[in-house]
Amino acid sequence: HKIRTAGDAERLARNLDSDRHTQRGRCICEACKYARDQVGCISPRKCFQKTKSMLDALSPKWNPMTNTPSGEPNRDREDDEPDGDVHIFEPNLVTTGTLADAFRIFVDTDECHTVYSPEGRDTTPDTLTTVYTDGSAIRCGTDEASAGAGIFYGEQDVRNRSIRLPNEVGRTNQVSELVGAKSAAED
Repeated sequence: HKIRTAGDAERLARNLDSDRHTQRGRCICEACKYARDQVGCISPRKCFQKTKSMLDALSPKWNPMTNTPSGEPNRDREDDEPDGDVHIFEPNLVTTGTLADAFRIFVDTDECHTVYSPEGRDTTPDTLTTVYTDGSAIRCGTDEASAGAGIFYGEQDVRNRSIRLPNEVGRTNQVSELVGAKSAAED
């Protein structure tokens, strides 16, 4: 089946969810017919099931079949039709822990079990808020490196602030930008 990634495995395992797929050995659904005729698989159902069981062995954070929020913005408000390059932040995607726990990339080798969850609560504000964030670093890769982030809501807004990154985190432009975005999202 030429599976290389968890996404490839998910696509194969999802064939079990098809309404036309049956549990019999010679299922005639499109996915099984394709697997037999084009891929040369002699038992598509067993391959689909084995792939699903392998994905189920992953912790929920890494399993692409885990039911996670869609990331689609809540469109219940009248005033949230953005123009141009506006990106609406969806606050219902919640995570706890460190900044690193919020991402599924660039991870430590230790196993991570934390999965973000909306907990069924709506934290969408009644009005849209525009916020600008940026990060900056100088002398990257040296002991004298320093980095920070800025959050700007508007002229004279009391929520405007700057954040100096501590030495314990990577003092790079990218980390600064992530800290700025995370801090603004937590406001």
